[in-house]
Amino acid sequence: RRPHISTDKPKKWNRPIAEGVLPAYDEALKIITRDSEDLTKEAKELGKKIDALETEAEEAKDDTEKFHEILKELEALRERYHILSVQSQINMPSVRWTVANAQLDPWSPAHLHLAEQRWRGEGGLDILMERLHQMHVVPDLLPGIHPSLDLHVTVPYPLNKQFKRSMKSGGKSIVGVEPGSFLSPTQTARAPGLWAHAWHSDVRLYTMVMLDPDVPDQETRSFTTYVHWMKPNIPVSAVAEPRAFISPALLNSHTTYVPPHPQQGTPYHRYTILLLPQPPKTIYSRNLQILLKQSTTTHADLSISSPTSWPLPLLKKYTTSQWLDIPIVSDSQRRGFNLRKFVREWGTQVNGGKGLDSEKNHAIVVGGGVHMFREVWDETVSGVFKTSVAKGGKIEEKYTLPKKVDRYEGLKGVRKYI
Repeated sequence: RRPHISTDKPKKWNRPIAEGVLPAYDEALKIITRDSEDLTKEAKELGKKIDALETEAEEAKDDTEKFHEILKELEALRERYHILSVQSQINMPSVRWTVANAQLDPWSPAHLHLAEQRWRGEGGLDILMERLHQMHVVPDLLPGIHPSLDLHVTVPYPLNKQFKRSMKSGGKSIVGVEPGSFLSPTQTARAPGLWAHAWHSDVRLYTMVMLDPDVPDQETRSFTTYVHWMKPNIPVSAVAEPRAFISPALLNSHTTYVPPHPQQGTPYHRYTILLLPQPPKTIYSRNLQILLKQSTTTHADLSISSPTSWPLPLLKKYTTSQWLDIPIVSDSQRRGFNLRKFVREWGTQVNGGKGLDSEKNHAIVVGGGVHMFREVWDETVSGVFKTSVAKGGKIEEKYTLPKKVDRYEGLKGVRKYI
C-alpha cells in the first residue's frame, strides 16, 4: 500500500525510470533543467536591479515625482521577476510532483501558480460554476460571480447506520461538501467548517455571508432572502496556518450563525456561502505586497502565517484591503436581506483593482469565493428550529403546495379501446 504523503510526511521526487533506459526522456529532462537554470539566472540578475532601485527609491523619497517614477519601474520589474520565478520552476517534474502530492510550499510562486492552475483546469472551478448557473444562484442572488479562490465546506457525516459503522471502524467524522449536493438539517445544526484556498501571499480581507434565497414571502406570493451568517474583515492569505482554515470563533463573532431550517411544504433551498472581497486600500500591486511583508517582519509579535491572531490596529494597518465597519444584522433584519444593495453599499467586490461601480457592473462580484448546498424539510427541522431559531414566540412556518389540476381525471377509468 502506498504510504500517505503530505507536508507533514514529505517525500522527494524520484525518476520514474533509471538514466539510460530511455534516451529521449533523459534528453528532455536535460532541456527542461537547462531552461530552468537560464530563467533562474535571469531572475537573479533582475533581483539585483530591484535591490538597486529600492535603494534609489529610499534616497528619492523627498522628490515626489522621481519617487513615483521609480515605484512604477519597480512594479514592472517585480512583475517580471514574479513571472520568471514561476516559469523557471513550473516545468520541472519534481515541482509538479510535489504540488500534485499535497506538499505545496505557500511561499513559492510556482507552487501557488500550479495549485491555482489545477483548480481552474481540472474541474473544481467548472463544477462550482456549473452548479451556480444550473441552480440559478446566478442571477437570483447576484448577476455575476467570478471566484478567485477555492472555498471548501465541511460538515459532519449524517447520523445514520452507515455513519455509525464508519465511526466504529475508525472513519473520519467530517465530510467535504460538493457544490450543489443535498445535506440533512442535522448536518448543519452547527456551523460548517470553511476552508479558503487563496493564491495571493499578501493578507487580504473578505466578508463572509451565508444566505437562503428561497424563503417564502406570503405578501408578494414569491420568495425572499434570509441571512444565516455574516462576518466581515476575515484575513486570508496563501501562507495562513493552519492551511486555509477559518476559525469558527472568528466567523461567529459578528452576525451569529442560525442553522438552515427549510420550511415544510417548500421545494429545496439553495444555501449559498460567499467570501466577498473587500476593496483594496489603493490598488493591489507587487510593490504593496513586498512593502507589507517587509513591515510585518519588523514586528516580533506578528506572523504572516497566522493573521487572525494579529492585534486589531496592526490587522487594519498591515492588510492590503480596506477595513469595513459593517453593522451586525439584527434578527428582525435577517429576512428580506438585499445582497445586491449590500454589495453596492460596501463595495465588496474587486474590478480591475478598483472599488465598486454599481452603474457599470451592477454588483457583479469579481474575486473571492463561493459555495452552495441544498436542503429540504424533514422531521428533524422542528428540533433545529426550537433549539436555535425560535425566539420571542416564533412559530415554525408550514406551507401546503396547491393541488395540481389533472387534465385527464375525467378520462381515468374510461375504456380507451372498444
